Amino acid sequence: MVVSVSGSRSVDWVAKNSINSSGGILIYWFTHLFRKVSIWEGRFCLSVTLEDVRSNLQFSVLVVYGPQDKENKLLFLDEITGFCSSALNPSVLQEISTW
Repeated sequence: MVVSVSGSRSVDWVAKNSINSSGGILIYWFTHLFRKVSIWEGRFCLSVTLEDVRSNLQFSVLVVYGPQDKENKLLFLDEITGFCSSALNPSVLQEISTW
C-alpha cells in the first residue's frame, strides 16, 4: 500500500491503528533522503525522528489522532504536552481531522 501511495519502492514507514474508529496514522518517508533514527508511539500520537542523509539534520514528525470524547481530551493534551516538552529536535506537528 505504501508503495502505491508514494509511487516509489525506496520508502520506509510506520503506522498506528486508531482507537475505536476507522482510520489510523501512517507516516512514510523516502529512504534515499531520510534515515529513521527513532519511533515514539503514544495512545493518540505517532512520531518518527528522521535524519537528512545529506546534512545529518535531525527532526521529528508528530502526527496526532485526537479523541472526540471529552474524557480522553485531557489525556490527549497531556500526551502532546509531554512530547513537545521532551523533544530534542525541531518538530513538525500534523493533525488528522475527522468530521
